[in-house]
Amino acid sequence: MQVAKQLAKVKEEEYKEVNTVLSKKVGKIKIRRLIREPEGHISLEYFLPCDVISMGFWHAECHYVLGGKAKITYSVPPLHQRTFEVVVETGDAILYERGDQVTWEVLGNEPYCHICFIMPAVPLPTGDQLVAKVYKEYTSP
Repeated sequence: MQVAKQLAKVKEEEYKEVNTVLSKKVGKIKIRRLIREPEGHISLEYFLPCDVISMGFWHAECHYVLGGKAKITYSVPPLHQRTFEVVVETGDAILYERGDQVTWEVLGNEPYCHICFIMPAVPLPTGDQLVAKVYKEYTSP
């Protein structure tokens, strides 16, 4: 068992800044990985005020909003023919399903922060697995 404590007290400088081409404005999401195990991931994501970020989900994921407010525009598979909108704020929970295409527009002047739960964890290769794959690809006849 692992425990992530005092999530509301994580300081902004403890987040890792991630640049993304999926942002339509400043291009940055701040992420703090709390637990990253095969059984599941727990992370905090921090979106900057007034930013617009889009993302496709290839796995199911649950979010709980810790602070701020955002308009979420989304479409669902298989054909993504219609978009839907919902405004979420502190205390709200969201379940994203596999294949959802989502855009967050941060509303107001304060950051939008949510905690992410992914169970089971999405498969991420380790360094050893990547080395073994490359070795096999380049040494096979």
